[in-house]
Amino acid sequence: IGSDIDDNERFNDLMNLYNKEMRQKGQTRTAKLPKNISTLLGEANQHYMFNEFEEAIRKLNEIVRMYPDYAEPYHLLGLIHEERKDKKKAADCYTLAGQLLSLIHI
Repeated sequence: IGSDIDDNERFNDLMNLYNKEMRQKGQTRTAKLPKNISTLLGEANQHYMFNEFEEAIRKLNEIVRMYPDYAEPYHLLGLIHEERKDKKKAADCYTLAGQLLSLIHI
């Protein structure tokens, strides 16, 4: 049980840190992305909203292959993994997204 509590605390800490980074810094590179990437991200968001997680993941992975330093797909992947109750994968995605946001503003 102690390990579950530690995992939950770590996950909550990572979520709070990521959300703070998003609020303070925002994703400033969005305007620099090609239209097809913005379209793919929009489609991935729609699939996420309709619980079509596999299709959302497919589109997000496509974005990550083309723009591995873009934080937003990792954030959405984190949300998907959180919905699937995979806190480790979610935390990893949120951590990476937060790190990428930090790099943008150095």
